[in-house]
Amino acid sequence: MSDGCDEVYVDTRRQLRGVAESLIAGPQYRASGTIRLAVRPNGFAGVSFPLAVHGTELVWPDGAAPLAGPVDALAAAAGVAAAPPDGVYEIVDPLPTDAFLRLDTAAADWIHRSHYAGGHAIKKVLPEAHPVLGPEHFDVAAAEDEVNYGVSAGDDYHPTPYIRRAMDCAHRPVLERAIRGGVPAGPRTRCRRACVGHRRLLPTRSKGIVMTAFNSDFSGLRALFINCTLKRSPEISNTQGLVDISTGIMQKHGVEVEVIRAVDHDIATGVWPDMREHGWATDDWPAIFDKVLAADILVLAGPIWLGDNSSVMKQVHERLYGGSHLLNDAGQYLYYGRVGGCLITGNEDGVKHCAQNVLYTLQHIGYTIPPQADAGWIGEAGPGPSYLDPGSGGPENDFTNRNTTFMTWNLMHLARMLKSNGGVPAHGNIRSGWDAGCRYDFANPEYR
Repeated sequence: MSDGCDEVYVDTRRQLRGVAESLIAGPQYRASGTIRLAVRPNGFAGVSFPLAVHGTELVWPDGAAPLAGPVDALAAAAGVAAAPPDGVYEIVDPLPTDAFLRLDTAAADWIHRSHYAGGHAIKKVLPEAHPVLGPEHFDVAAAEDEVNYGVSAGDDYHPTPYIRRAMDCAHRPVLERAIRGGVPAGPRTRCRRACVGHRRLLPTRSKGIVMTAFNSDFSGLRALFINCTLKRSPEISNTQGLVDISTGIMQKHGVEVEVIRAVDHDIATGVWPDMREHGWATDDWPAIFDKVLAADILVLAGPIWLGDNSSVMKQVHERLYGGSHLLNDAGQYLYYGRVGGCLITGNEDGVKHCAQNVLYTLQHIGYTIPPQADAGWIGEAGPGPSYLDPGSGGPENDFTNRNTTFMTWNLMHLARMLKSNGGVPAHGNIRSGWDAGCRYDFANPEYR
C-alpha cells in the first residue's frame, strides 16, 4: 500500500467501520447497554452480543454471510436491525441501510491486522488494561491515568493506520518497541503523536513503521501434503484433521493444494526414484515423485507409534532420499528452492522427536525450512482419545491451532520469497562445479 491515500483501502475501512457501528455495536447496545467490541486476529466481535466479522464475512451463531450486497438484506439474514447506538456519541457517518457493501479482501485483512497488532502492543505495555475496539472512531484503545493510547485503522486526518498516544507519555518508547517486535505482519503503519486535548496529529519518521505491506494472494504456489497414516481410505485419519486446518488456510489464499494418503498407494521399498528398475514389479512412487517436484511446498504429516514416526513416514523419507542425488537446471540438488514442514499427531509423547526427524530429513536433501515449520497434537500419556475423538480437546487446542497456523503462513511466505527470487542463489552449492575443482573459497590446508 502506498504512502498516499489508497482509495480501495479507505473505502473498505469506511464500510467496515459502518458494519461495526450499525450491525454489531448498535444491536449490542440495544440489547445489553455496551458498545465495546473485541478485536480478533481476522476481525472483530461484540463483547456481549453473538455477532462478529471474520475477514469479509458477518458471522452469527447459526450462520454467516459475505459482507457484500445490500446492508438491510444482510441485517435481516443475521436477525438484527441495522442502526447505530443512538444517544452514546454523535453519529457522524452512519451506514445507510440501503448501502451496497463491496469490500476488498486484502484491504480488510490489513485493517484487521492493524487492529490486532495495536491490541497486542497495548496489552504488552499496559498489562492491566483491556484494549477494546470503539465503533465511533474504529480504533483499538485503552486508557491509563486519563491518557488514551490506541491504534487506528485510519481516519479523515490520516487515511491509513497509525499509532495514537500522548506526546509526553512515559510508555511511548515501550509501546513502539512492543509493536515493532511482537505482532503479526500487516499493513504499513505510521506512528503519530496525539497532542493531549487536541485532535491535531504530528507525523514521525521511519522508526514508527512497524508492519510491512502484505499481499494475501498466494496464487501460483502449489502445495503437496503426504499423509503418512497407517490407515487406508476411507478409514478416519486423525492426522488428516490437522492437515485439513493447514490446507484450508492455503486454499483460502490461492494456493493449489493436493493431499496424498501414502498407504493408499503401492509404494515399493527402496532408495531409488523408480524401484521397477531395481527388481520390483510395481511402484507407485514415480507418479507421486512427479507431484513432489511440481510442488513449491511439501508437508509430511503422520502419527506417532512407539514414540517415533510411522513406518509409512520412514518409507516416504527413503523414497524422497532416493531422488536427492538428482540436480536441477542450475546444477543444485533437485529439492533446492522448495520449502518443507511437518504435522504430527498421537496420544503419547514424541511430537518434537518426530518433528526433528522429519525436518532434518527435509533440510538434508535440500528443502528450505522456515521458522516454526512443525505443529502437532498429543493427548495424555498412555492409552487415550486421539485427535478427532469426541472429547479429546484436540480441535479446540489453542497451542496446536496457533502452531499449525503459524507453520502454514511461514511455509507460504518463504515459498513465495524463494519462487519470486528464482530459488536459492546458485553459487557455492553446485555439485558439478565442486567435482570440476571449483572450491568456492574453501581453503585447502594442503596448499597453504
